[in-house]
Amino acid sequence: MEARSDVWIEVQGKVILNDKVARLLKAIDESGSLRRAVDTCGMSYRNAWGLLREREAASGIKFVHMRVGGRGGTHCFLTQQGKEWLSRYLTFRRNIENFIQDEFDKTFKCLRLATTSCSVSSGLLTALLPPFEKRFNIKVDVFPVGTRKALELASLGQVDAILVHTRKLEEQSLPMDYGVNRRDILYRQFVLVGPPQDPAQVRQARTAVEAFKRIADKQVPFLSRGDNSGTYLKEKEIWALAHINPQGDWYIKTGKQLSEILQLAQERRAYLLTERNKFLTLKELSDLDLLFEGDPILYNLYSIMAVDPVKHPQVNYVMAMTLIGWLTSQEQKTIQPFKNEGSRQFLFYPVLLSEVEG
Repeated sequence: MEARSDVWIEVQGKVILNDKVARLLKAIDESGSLRRAVDTCGMSYRNAWGLLREREAASGIKFVHMRVGGRGGTHCFLTQQGKEWLSRYLTFRRNIENFIQDEFDKTFKCLRLATTSCSVSSGLLTALLPPFEKRFNIKVDVFPVGTRKALELASLGQVDAILVHTRKLEEQSLPMDYGVNRRDILYRQFVLVGPPQDPAQVRQARTAVEAFKRIADKQVPFLSRGDNSGTYLKEKEIWALAHINPQGDWYIKTGKQLSEILQLAQERRAYLLTERNKFLTLKELSDLDLLFEGDPILYNLYSIMAVDPVKHPQVNYVMAMTLIGWLTSQEQKTIQPFKNEGSRQFLFYPVLLSEVEG
């Protein structure tokens, strides 16, 4: 994709200089012959001579001088005035082209990326995107709107790529004719936390499903986000795998943020599912312990995909694929493992680096 322009200079509605005339004048200046100049420009001698006479009459500027006879026959030269006008026009044309290219890059060479707020607040994209933008001269406009909204923007063709998590939600909300070339690039980990006494003995569980069954069997308080967050969707997935429909006084949907849930969990001696780094960052808010982790089902995969250019021709598919290719290359070393400024906890882990290096 590139921008093209057409430039000309008029006097009282009559064109006196444009690219065609400038090419002819330049060829005359370089060859010293109108005949050789028209061959270079792919014009007939008659049309070129008529064009020059018309432009001189319209502008009052004497562009060329013909000298007949002498050694070598007829010669054609630019007058001093003609040289000055040609030089000014070519400078003007270059400046116009540079301006148009800059504006084109600002307007069209821009990749619209919708993602989760966590990708931004964690500092991950601050670390990943500037090197990409510098290397490929592509500006990335980031929309930190959350997974569900990002999927909606993709389905409408209002972004070029999305970086989101919660795969089941993606599969439900983003039919294959909206997103293409999906790549899992990194993950975070969900963990099960609860009272140090661990009344449901989830520490002894071998799988996340078994841990959830132990909580339900004991009917120990369990605090759920109860919203449309990725954490809640992951929790529902595990309950479904355990063939349990949690209900009763022991199962509490809070609709609250993690900081509030941790304090409530301490008061109720309750369990909850959360992301590992978030819990460790806010651990001082409660005396809860990290009781279970490491089951692959608890991995919170982040995927990037391009919006299908067949469904939405207006999207910048090539730029989206450039970003996808870059994030699945050796640049994954930036993610492994990623810590944000001031954090002692790993926030993200790459999923493809071992394949790249292998």
